[in-house]
Amino acid sequence: TDKIILARTYRREFSDLIQVQQEVAQQISEALNTNLNKTSMEKFVLDRTPNPEAYTYYIEGRYAQSKRTHASMQEAIFFFNKAIEIDTGFALAYSGIGDNYTLLIDNGYISYDSGVNLARNAIQHAFLIDPESAAIRASRALFMSSIEGKRADAIKELQLSLKLSP
Repeated sequence: TDKIILARTYRREFSDLIQVQQEVAQQISEALNTNLNKTSMEKFVLDRTPNPEAYTYYIEGRYAQSKRTHASMQEAIFFFNKAIEIDTGFALAYSGIGDNYTLLIDNGYISYDSGVNLARNAIQHAFLIDPESAAIRASRALFMSSIEGKRADAIKELQLSLKLSP
């Protein structure tokens, strides 16, 4: 309709970036008259860290991981660890490490014996921090299917993931 529903200017410090994103999402939701309440909005952003520097390292880790080379996946581990240094409770950074070791094993870059416990421990740690995260459940499913060969359990984990975040 070309009708402007929301137009605002935000001038904040970089350290407030995550908070601004949450505010903008809430304002858009209200402007569009959606049914998202405060609890729904909090769940929507739950996976994130309130620290923009940690989140930036996490995103850089996922980008490096997506290249799927041995060198880029080593770089991804560096970025995920930097994110964890800044925010030790950032569950997605731990699941990134778990995914990375799972993929390193799966792609033949490292041996099963040298990576399985690193992958398992990182994913378990992420799950302990946030068992309601769809992304972490998906990471568990990847590990179960690729490393443990538990495909039926992996499917159940993915189904739970989809229920948490359709």
